[in-house]
Amino acid sequence: VIRGELGEEPARDPYVKATEFGIRLVRPRHVILRDFMVGNGTGPLISVEGDPAADANAAPWEANVKLFGLRLMQTMSAPAQCGLRFKGVSRVDAANLSCRGWNRAAAIFERSRQCSLQQAVLDPAKGLPQETGVLVGQGCSQIACVLLTFGPRLNTAFRVGACEGSTPDAPAASEVLVSRCSVPNARCFLSLGSAEKVRVEFNTVTDPAACVWRAEPDCGPPSLVQFDHNIF
Repeated sequence: VIRGELGEEPARDPYVKATEFGIRLVRPRHVILRDFMVGNGTGPLISVEGDPAADANAAPWEANVKLFGLRLMQTMSAPAQCGLRFKGVSRVDAANLSCRGWNRAAAIFERSRQCSLQQAVLDPAKGLPQETGVLVGQGCSQIACVLLTFGPRLNTAFRVGACEGSTPDAPAASEVLVSRCSVPNARCFLSLGSAEKVRVEFNTVTDPAACVWRAEPDCGPPSLVQFDHNIF
């Protein structure tokens, strides 16, 4: 267990000033990371990675990692920066966290399986691109995004099946769940690329500036997408 010691108000959680990374876990097993504030890096503020030497088509590293009570903040521009990154891992769950401001994405899943992001607040900050809220790349499977609350005026809340950086033979993102999320005033709620077996249910999407969902012709087409009990 790696736990930040609670300090005095108003900054109760220990602050980690990020550089290329904030907190990076490589080939972890059975780790709990909780109660940290991480901010202002040029890469991922929190990164959980499998074996860096593994082949791109290798099975994900079984990590069994839990992330709780993290506060992520970004105020400066950095094109490759993101809040959370799960890369080549399985069984990683993040819950009860907040992300204030980001560049590329608030959370990125790359070649990962059986991972989840739950009960999180993703709030855009002024002056940053905030291209995507949650990005699920090709090669991911069994990814759940549940009870996420987005701030207003985001570009795209969810991208599923993004193909940038994937090998030509990478499988489609599959078995992805987007459930019980609130997305106000985003340009687009859901963008689908190379994705299959996607369930979108019980979400509330208000005043989208361009579209509720779209297919990405460069990465797609998506298939077997199910929408149930959403409010648009």
